[in-house]
Amino acid sequence: MNTEPDLSFQRGLRRGVGFGVLLAAGCGGGSPPAPPAPPPAPVVPAPGPAGEAAAPEPDVTVPFETEKDPVLARTMREFENLRLDPTLADLRMGLHGFRPFVVAEEEGTDGKGDGTAAMAGEALLAAYRTLRGFLKDAAGMEVPLLEDMGDQRIRVVLFADDASFINWHRRANLETNRSSTAYYQMGRSRWILASKEGLRPLHLARLATFALLHHYGRHFVQEDDDAMAREGGKPTETVQWEDNRLRSSFWWFERGLAGHVGWLAQSGLAGGESNPAGMSRETLDCLRTARERREAWPLAEYLFEDKGGVKYRSKIRGSMEWETLAAIHGAQSQVLFRTLLEGEVGRWREGFGRLLRNEVRGRSGQIYFLESFGLPKRPKDPKVEAWIREVEAACLRTEQFLLALAGAGK
Repeated sequence: MNTEPDLSFQRGLRRGVGFGVLLAAGCGGGSPPAPPAPPPAPVVPAPGPAGEAAAPEPDVTVPFETEKDPVLARTMREFENLRLDPTLADLRMGLHGFRPFVVAEEEGTDGKGDGTAAMAGEALLAAYRTLRGFLKDAAGMEVPLLEDMGDQRIRVVLFADDASFINWHRRANLETNRSSTAYYQMGRSRWILASKEGLRPLHLARLATFALLHHYGRHFVQEDDDAMAREGGKPTETVQWEDNRLRSSFWWFERGLAGHVGWLAQSGLAGGESNPAGMSRETLDCLRTARERREAWPLAEYLFEDKGGVKYRSKIRGSMEWETLAAIHGAQSQVLFRTLLEGEVGRWREGFGRLLRNEVRGRSGQIYFLESFGLPKRPKDPKVEAWIREVEAACLRTEQFLLALAGAGK
């Protein structure tokens, strides 16, 4: 039976099994030309009942028989999937299990890692614990363990440096964002990809939050779809990982939640950040600079926009590069999230809890948003416009308070 993850940050990793698995004999001397799009990685069937699990590859050292431990057998299956992935074939990878995460770390030619995998495991598990605790406290949600959702696993690939990260994307015929070397890839792959260069616990905790929201969203959407199908006497259908309902209609919500949970998760870890404002120094500097240069986003321009909408509006503004505007948006997203959660003596906390429950369950959009806060269902209604102005003023006060707090804590 699965047990609740330990909520203490001081006990280190739980359920972490570290294996060093050699994926390739070594790294090539240079980057080959980009090949055609690689075929999907083979998927190894799940082990059967006790006594029927397939024997592991001979280069994997298993501490005890997998057929006696279905959890370990599940971990070994994920290791095998990574080992057989053609896009990773020329990289030397060490594989590490931190249930429900599986981490592949690019190693040096000596076959040794640099400790990043252990740091990643701590940050990922901290985000897992923190998100579940936060959803319970802020939204009254008892979200299940991924271990109880078919023992789902989230794959994490850590590249040796930025060059390796970029080269892998070229070989896999995938585009890269020139301003970011770490992200969560939604869709069928569902893995976190990151360069180890400059990687910090905060980055991984944020990415883990994105990944976990994707998995929980699918779980709850599937629950609702199945209930509707049974009620209508229709067969159930599997919710696809690419389903648009698994994305928020509001980019600020995704970024605000990841920033808030990520900060809480990493604050007690070795290598984590700490300041009285509860935000990273980069975020605070971005807020300060944007206000000084009058580059901040008006709330009405992004409150109801997804990433595509924000990007379109950035083109209309046209005065700055997208990366700069996106960074400002990300910083303001965290302020908006904090304001609705705890600002003005909790004035909007109850409505925000309803919004949070809807978003996690895949019920996103203007109507759900307005219903959550008891507002008319027309975005152009004078009451809605007045509400937006009130929240925007509160966000400015929150921002000023946080910047003053951070300055006093220097």
